[in-house]
Amino acid sequence: MTEPGFQSTTIEPVNPTQDPPLAPVYSGGRGAFIYAAFLFGVGTAVALAMSLLLSLLVPIPSIAGTFFLRLILFVTIVAAISGLARYLAGARFQKLWELRLQRGDAGGLAGLILGLIAVGAWTSSHWSPGSESSPIQVGQAMEIAGPTIAGEKWQLSDYSGKVVLVDFWATWCGPCLAELPHVAAAYDRLHDRGLEVVGVSLDRSGRDLRSFLDDHPEPWDQIYFGDKSENPIAEKYGIQGIPFLVVIGRDGRVAAADVRGPEVEAACEAALQGQTWKRDPWPISAWLKPLAWVTTAVLLSPPWLLAVTLLAAAIVGAVLESRLRKRPADVPAL
Repeated sequence: MTEPGFQSTTIEPVNPTQDPPLAPVYSGGRGAFIYAAFLFGVGTAVALAMSLLLSLLVPIPSIAGTFFLRLILFVTIVAAISGLARYLAGARFQKLWELRLQRGDAGGLAGLILGLIAVGAWTSSHWSPGSESSPIQVGQAMEIAGPTIAGEKWQLSDYSGKVVLVDFWATWCGPCLAELPHVAAAYDRLHDRGLEVVGVSLDRSGRDLRSFLDDHPEPWDQIYFGDKSENPIAEKYGIQGIPFLVVIGRDGRVAAADVRGPEVEAACEAALQGQTWKRDPWPISAWLKPLAWVTTAVLLSPPWLLAVTLLAAAIVGAVLESRLRKRPADVPAL
């Protein structure tokens, strides 16, 4: 029996294992797209800020550590892509200042932001549009000599009066392989006018290099100093990040350094004409190179690396979800 004027109510206990409800302001479709775009914008802003900070404070990573950096970056990229796909498939969107995370979304969000930060950190040293941080400066004289993969001796002095494009690369380097079509295009069009190309391979395995050249023959020489040996040319000139392409003019001095993509042919053309080549301070292509690198890395990575990456991304996502998941506080039953 209840007192007059009052109604009997039953207070249900709150299950602490359940996720907090979300107001269905947006659900799937347009809401998911807006949510994904918002997260992408946040991640991009953080990546740009981190890129600027790291470009000022952190030196270019050493060649010895590039494989591990690529693996870490690849893991975060896969986590980012999976997180973005999750939102596009059916995320829910609230007011930005009231954003709450569903169970399973925290890992995707963290992966998305971490992936974008990793891209920004990587591009700060590998896709810098300026040349001040380049270890090789325009006008600098270079001495390049060494054994080729075919067992012959190659030296720059034998090509006096010609323009030489020097490509520091490795078969395990995704961005290096992405640059090869640009190198080949410049060689095919400008070789008859006096352009020569030489590769300086930083591969640790001669077998891998020979296998790659057998499958993808190149008409220019490849300098290679043997298995598990440090590359004295890269060490001498402080080259710590690859790919690194240098255009040497007819006078034996550097005409352009750290050129990429369409810049390769343009810089070689200018050197052949005796002109000074200058890059666009912020070319649109510079913003597309991170995407090109990720695509190349995914397409050219061995299956075992893809499998390890997917497993690592799943583990990282699960850990982040367990750490970042938000639950309501316990409420005692009455």
